[in-house]
Amino acid sequence: MNMKKILAVITTAGTLFMANAALAEDGCWIYQHTNGGGTVHSFEGGENVSSLSSLNFNDEASSVKIAEGYLLAIFQHDNYGGKYRTFGEGTFNLTNVGMIHSFWGWTYWNDQASSIRCKKK
Repeated sequence: MNMKKILAVITTAGTLFMANAALAEDGCWIYQHTNGGGTVHSFEGGENVSSLSSLNFNDEASSVKIAEGYLLAIFQHDNYGGKYRTFGEGTFNLTNVGMIHSFWGWTYWNDQASSIRCKKK
């Protein structure tokens, strides 16, 4: 796995500041805000999370990034239930990715993911 160095320090209150840490360059990432902002969780190929609640991240994802050679599937409910969407390589703002269309218009994937699967192609 390719790694690059970043600076990150987490205070006892959970606030992120800068210090030495390694950030993976391969895999999948989910972000709290659009354009890769806010809290981020990274996953290696073959890593599955049946409940994002375990990361205090249920219904929080607003953008995702997937490295070349990986796939990310996000699911509406825990344990890979409900609607799902699979993404290939790229960066996506979930505010622009439609989940379902009804009489009232589109529901988007923003703040909808409850479980994920990241895998190598």
